[in-house]
Amino acid sequence: MKACREMKAICLDLSAELDFKDGDFFDDVHTAPKGSEKIGTYVAEKMVPYLKAGSKK
Repeated sequence: MKACREMKAICLDLSAELDFKDGDFFDDVHTAPKGSEKIGTYVAEKMVPYLKAGSKK
């Protein structure tokens, strides 16, 4: 996150902002469908302001 902020990039801290539960992951890395849906919804909601701003150019 530090490097992301330094580069002034769009940063999303999923581990700090999402509450993952049993069944969200198949293993330490790969999400199950339920976890993928949770991440996809989160990313989409966070990106809306950037997408709207880009459409005004």
